[in-house]
Amino acid sequence: MIYKDLITLIIIFFLLLALGVRIAEQGLYETMGLDLRPKSFDFDFQRDRVYSFTILGNSLEVKKYYQVGNIVACREKIDVTINGKSFTINPIIPTGVMMRESVNLDKKTAKMYN
Repeated sequence: MIYKDLITLIIIFFLLLALGVRIAEQGLYETMGLDLRPKSFDFDFQRDRVYSFTILGNSLEVKKYYQVGNIVACREKIDVTINGKSFTINPIIPTGVMMRESVNLDKKTAKMYN
């Protein structure tokens, strides 16, 4: 049997259930005249890239920041350090940091004379 459809239906059911509980909680708070945020499922953007999640009464805050360290470009390779992790990029397009041959005044390279 293929359980892919069953898993899809279960995910859709839980999403609709979560939305229904949240809408019911908001309606209850409005009926009672309370100005509260829902405690079942809530997501809030705050200042300075702080994201606040509330799921079934448990709150979680996520702070997002990037700390860029060294950027080194050398012979057909770029090394970038972000948040302590090193990334190496080998570009398809040349970065333009390769050494070029010296050119004489008559536009011929030194190797052409030897």
